[in-house]
Amino acid sequence: MMFIDADIGFNPKDVIKLLARDRDVVVGAYPKKTVNWNSVMLKAKDTEKEKFMELQQNQAAYVLNIKLDDEKRIKLTKGLIPVHDAGTGFMMIKRDVILKMCEKHPETKYENDLNFDSDLNNYFYALFDTMIEPETKRYLSEDYTFCRRWQKMGGEIWLDPGIDLDHIGSYTYTGNISNQFTFVKDKEEEKK
Repeated sequence: MMFIDADIGFNPKDVIKLLARDRDVVVGAYPKKTVNWNSVMLKAKDTEKEKFMELQQNQAAYVLNIKLDDEKRIKLTKGLIPVHDAGTGFMMIKRDVILKMCEKHPETKYENDLNFDSDLNNYFYALFDTMIEPETKRYLSEDYTFCRRWQKMGGEIWLDPGIDLDHIGSYTYTGNISNQFTFVKDKEEEKK
């Protein structure tokens, strides 16, 4: 299953790229509809006038929370980064994930009171619902709730940092998350 929000600008080849990653849940990072002015100001101090347009690459804050290793570094494994949470605006989920979650979370099953065939009520689950995280009391959006439920079942959420996405609003917020970080390759991957 592929989620692509209507306000996300993307290259269609990136859908195939996610499919080829063959992960249970894999995402592309898109910027929030806001400018990260602190990042822009920091970069502007070090930017030559000729490269001023490159500031746009540093203006974004992203709809995700990256997992860091024990040394607070970003770990890159087979070109992917593990994340705690990610937005569903550009997310691919294997069918098996949904089936396992329905089985594990029967409390999310509900009857749809819309004009659907009542025989279909067996297939309605609120897997993408908001919640208050019990441990932290943090409000989680529907996409973050989905991610947390999957991870509590032992699943992983992966980010492909090589996918550039835009988030379109009154301004086009351009994303290029790979320019934001220095990655640490997995030690097992380095041996190959």
